[in-house]
Amino acid sequence: MLYTMTFLSEDYRRLTEHITSMPEEQAAYILCGISRSDREIRFLVREIVLVPKEILLRQEEDLISIPSSSYMPVLKHAADTNQCFFLIHSHPSHIPSFSRADDIEEPKLIKTAYVRAEKGMHGSMVYSNDAISARVWLEEGDTLYSEPINLIRIIGKQYEFKIPYNAPISPNIIPIKFFDRQVRAFGKDLQKLLGQLHIGVVGCGGTGSAVVEQLVRLGIGSLVLIDDDLIEDTNISRIHGSIMEDQGRYKVHVMEKMVKQIGYGTKVEAIAKKILDKSTALKLRECDLIFGCTDDHAGRSIINDLSIRYFIPVIDMAALIDSQDGRIRSVIGRVTVIKPKEPCLLCRNRISPEKIKSEMMALWDPNMYERRVQEGYSPELGIKDPAVITFTTSVASQAVMEMIQLLTGYMGRENNATEFLCLYDDRDIRKLGSKQQFSCKCNNPEICGRGDHQEFLGMIWPPRDKEL
Repeated sequence: MLYTMTFLSEDYRRLTEHITSMPEEQAAYILCGISRSDREIRFLVREIVLVPKEILLRQEEDLISIPSSSYMPVLKHAADTNQCFFLIHSHPSHIPSFSRADDIEEPKLIKTAYVRAEKGMHGSMVYSNDAISARVWLEEGDTLYSEPINLIRIIGKQYEFKIPYNAPISPNIIPIKFFDRQVRAFGKDLQKLLGQLHIGVVGCGGTGSAVVEQLVRLGIGSLVLIDDDLIEDTNISRIHGSIMEDQGRYKVHVMEKMVKQIGYGTKVEAIAKKILDKSTALKLRECDLIFGCTDDHAGRSIINDLSIRYFIPVIDMAALIDSQDGRIRSVIGRVTVIKPKEPCLLCRNRISPEKIKSEMMALWDPNMYERRVQEGYSPELGIKDPAVITFTTSVASQAVMEMIQLLTGYMGRENNATEFLCLYDDRDIRKLGSKQQFSCKCNNPEICGRGDHQEFLGMIWPPRDKEL
């Protein structure tokens, strides 16, 4: 089991500045939402509570004593909001991990946390000038034992990954020797990081197949691919890795075949289902980043909600050709980067609540949907737009470049644009900004970073026996 933690960069900066601000030990608490899957338990940092030095019972370079009046209200709030509690303190004396005193004293507080906030999982973190160590305390009967936090994610203008000092070292899935030319460009550290990433791709058509091939050749360690469509003869012209003999096969299985033929050893999970299948959408909680390559608004809305509730960056894309009588009038590619606390696809009007409603109705009650189309109340779905591999591949490449920018900042730290329109017929690229809508869910603190909830993503899902 992996244990990880995700911070928003502003919260991480605020915590770090406080906890390392003095030569004596400092303390803080963090409250987290949680995501539990078979592969990973992910703590999503939602609240930072700094402990002022004035209330400390004792504060020295190698010792700190915190009164219960400081943490008991925080534990009550954690219980009331179903959040996880972590104690944070510093080791200014350059001790990079937990001390013997920490091992003795922490379980006393953590046992209290499990009594007061019984629905959460609780832990601790130590800052030193040289490193961070973090662990989660687990109950086994009346005793506690700890497991290390394996990875810390920090999401902001850039996407950073930190390996805690006390975490076991994970071997790279893909040997770095295959990527000599990339290492010359970005260095070994980025290549090692790419080999550890787990990325989701929703939609394996023109843009999705091009994204998959580039991710594999960049050295991404593992992929989850989602698409329920079959290859048709008209798909071959734009789906990377496909051949005429693939007609009638699922697109994800053709992608899986391509990944294995490349031969790097990339792990791939191919899911031939719709993203609107609950068990399929749940798989995306485990991703470090998601590429949205689907055409439907309902599918995009699921990805959008995952980004908001689970603090997962999303790179969404689309390609639109306006053509009449065989003559192209315009070609537009769009790439949109969605991150926590920034405008989402709804804010940007890239998904329509009306189309989401119609697509869900077409799934739940096709007869009702057809009647509403005939009456003019619902838009007609399933109309096939023009598509050309040259343009879909270009959009996919722009999307992958945005991933590299997130990880490296190679375009410059001041490059803050999060949406791009590629006007191919005008040979122009436009950078677009946007503002969060006040009433949008991406601006709702009750939803952001909440993680798992009784109703996954706050919605009612189609029953399992309904064919998706």
